[in-house]
Amino acid sequence: MVISIIFDTITFFLRKALYILVFIVLPFLLLDKPDYSFLWILFFLSLVGALVHNYDLDSSEDKYYALVLMRMDAHKYVMSTSIFYMLTTFIGFFVCLYFITDTFQTLTCALMIIGIKSTILAIKIYLYYHYDIDMIQTICTIIAVMIFIIGFLTFYFDYYLSLSMINYISYIFIVLGILGFIYLYRFDQYLHIFKHIFNNNKDIDTKQINETTYLQRIENTNIQSTKHGFEMMHDLFMQRHHKALWRMTYIKCIVCGIVACASLSIFIFIPDISDIVDEASVDVVNALPFFLFVLYILNNSEDVTRTMFSNCDHSLLNYTFYREPKNLLHLFSIRLKEMIKMNSTYALIIAVTYSVILYLCHYPFYYSVIAFISIMCMCIFFTIHYLTLYYLMQPFNKNKEIVKPAYTIVTTLTYMFCYYMMDLSLPVVTFGITMIAFDVIYCAIACLLVYRFSVKTFRINS
Repeated sequence: MVISIIFDTITFFLRKALYILVFIVLPFLLLDKPDYSFLWILFFLSLVGALVHNYDLDSSEDKYYALVLMRMDAHKYVMSTSIFYMLTTFIGFFVCLYFITDTFQTLTCALMIIGIKSTILAIKIYLYYHYDIDMIQTICTIIAVMIFIIGFLTFYFDYYLSLSMINYISYIFIVLGILGFIYLYRFDQYLHIFKHIFNNNKDIDTKQINETTYLQRIENTNIQSTKHGFEMMHDLFMQRHHKALWRMTYIKCIVCGIVACASLSIFIFIPDISDIVDEASVDVVNALPFFLFVLYILNNSEDVTRTMFSNCDHSLLNYTFYREPKNLLHLFSIRLKEMIKMNSTYALIIAVTYSVILYLCHYPFYYSVIAFISIMCMCIFFTIHYLTLYYLMQPFNKNKEIVKPAYTIVTTLTYMFCYYMMDLSLPVVTFGITMIAFDVIYCAIACLLVYRFSVKTFRINS
């Protein structure tokens, strides 16, 4: 027990330190921002974390055992876990932030973080009790994605409030956090909420829950295809899994559409936009590398390949004909077309918006053309990249878990490269033409590697 407590304490502080280092300190150092600007990104990331993750509302085995099997008082259970979670969060952030800012600012930030968590948790509890939980979780995810994008975009382009205004916002959330905790303390229907969360999941078998949820998201009736061979097999697979594979794509399109409309509305409805455009035009024309990181974040090719393996390839790889080079390359090309179509939906919105903004900034029309083609090529690159890694490494086991360390290393390097490119300031013409040429070369090499080596590498992992 003593060893476990020591180990948990060390890993707890390491997680907090790594979070602050990667998401706050590293962007601050790479982009050379003012000293207080890290508080801006910390505020947005705290909002995102509170929206997508609430420890008190997680459906876990210990909660099921405590509240249902052992019949503990739900109110006391939630209060004890909430106080412990808020206290450890405060201590963790206070200790880690102490080394990068003064004591008063550190105390303010730590209190703001738990204030945000307490406020949003209280709002979620209220909404969970009155409305559908799944709908609220989906809305929270959409809002969190929008806040994440807005936070990093404003941070990157230096559109953030002054230090005094950030502190005022912090004080507001500290007060709201106190009010939120009072509401949490007075709320007495926690058992009702958790019973709803545990509904149909009483054994808390994660694999069974995932399988049941997944089967509800695929179509089992009225599936037909007029195609033949591998085209027919892939067409049937995509029809059955259309809802599961395209759902997040639709959400990303909605988010990108909202951001695009907001961006273009600035140029239409602000009277003195011409003066602002002249000042910001240099940043706008050199911002093309930033979209490489954006498209990396939005790309869902890894999830698609994971679904393809667990619900198609896992069975068919037992047959020799399926692993013949010509058949592998044929199916590779079919899947590549479908995945490009899936990912290009939101990429098209981004490409059109950025191209129009370049044109409104009085740059030549060919700048917009190069930017449009380049962004679409970025989307195609990530699609080819993950599908090629899938065929050359096949990292998944039958439970859709990644078991190949090499795959993790390559994807991590991809993330680091895209993150590094975000800080570069390159003209549209230079970066755009380079990206287009690189994409063409990479596509040819990927197809060749899949044809030559996938017969040995594309297999079932034990």
